[in-house]
Amino acid sequence: MRPFNSRIAIFSKVVDAVTIGFSLWLVIAISGRDLSTEFNFVIVCAIGLFYFFARVYNLYRSWRGCAMREEATRLWLVWFGVTLGLLSLAYITKTSEEY
Repeated sequence: MRPFNSRIAIFSKVVDAVTIGFSLWLVIAISGRDLSTEFNFVIVCAIGLFYFFARVYNLYRSWRGCAMREEATRLWLVWFGVTLGLLSLAYITKTSEEY
């Protein structure tokens, strides 16, 4: 397991980015809107904020020996930070009406 640790970490980060991007794309498609450059910017910001807060809360560390509750708490904190960051970005740029 140890020799593949870095590959697994990279793979999990790529899977997270694809999942975030696909989820936002799906919500945009269901709402009947076109995928424009503004939404692409939101997708990139969401992925960037997720990686930033995941690093802050040490989300990609080894979870062996830790309680599932601790992992879930960190994940909720990361997503709270991403949501707050996206809302702040929309408010600062005065684009909250568009989304």
